[in-house]
Amino acid sequence: MRARTRCAIWLVEFCALALAAAAETLTFVPVDVPGTPYGLNNAGQIVGTRAGGESTTSYLYMEGSLLQVAVPDSTGPSSTLAYGLNNTGQIVGAFSSTAVGTVPFVETNGNFSSFAMPSGTGTATSARGINDLGQIVGHFADTSGRQTGFLSSGGAATLLSVPGAANTFPYRITNSGEIVGYSVDRTGHESGFMYSNGVYQNITVPGSTDTLAYGINAAGEVVGHLSTNSALTDFSTRKDRSRVSMRRILCRPAARSRATLMMLDRYWLRAPATS
Repeated sequence: MRARTRCAIWLVEFCALALAAAAETLTFVPVDVPGTPYGLNNAGQIVGTRAGGESTTSYLYMEGSLLQVAVPDSTGPSSTLAYGLNNTGQIVGAFSSTAVGTVPFVETNGNFSSFAMPSGTGTATSARGINDLGQIVGHFADTSGRQTGFLSSGGAATLLSVPGAANTFPYRITNSGEIVGYSVDRTGHESGFMYSNGVYQNITVPGSTDTLAYGINAAGEVVGHLSTNSALTDFSTRKDRSRVSMRRILCRPAARSRATLMMLDRYWLRAPATS
């Protein structure tokens, strides 16, 4: 019997006084899921992956139940990696096998489908994020190994490449079409970015050596992590795009008096404030 590596996800409620320095009140509710959780929607559904033997499988956690997410395959060892989901329950990720290589998938009500990049653009495609409109972002490798991002919308693909970057990795997209991710230059330096209406905006936390953006909410707040010469730290940006660095992985609720925080593996994400 294979041992499972499990990590706890903690739902945290953070209360603070608006005008006074008050002690933080944290309530922890453990949710036990295996492997690495990657995505979370407004209903509290979680998708992630877990490794075992010759393959990697994925799961959907909902209402206390753990459901397997696996692309049907009969050609031999294969892996299904679920990376994101939207508020309608659609799941996206990557499927890999010796027969087909690495292709993106979309799961809708138990039915799996895939899509292709424009002819000649490359192979090894992964879908990373999907919004409620069904627009999908991800990245693929060309024949030289260079990673290029994409936006798939209505059956048409738009290629995303940060100017001057060697590799571009889009991770999440909002319903308004804002996309965040990170790029890598030819020296290996990593920088976060936001893409909206054809314009790329750099996200680099002051004092960091590398900045990676992983998520964005409807308010335009971005979460990710940064590295310095001495430490790895997470960050968030406010709606006005000002940078806020934090020790460890604590995402403060800015001007709100109350907010909900969630930690996936070792990453904190802030959800909308509750009354």
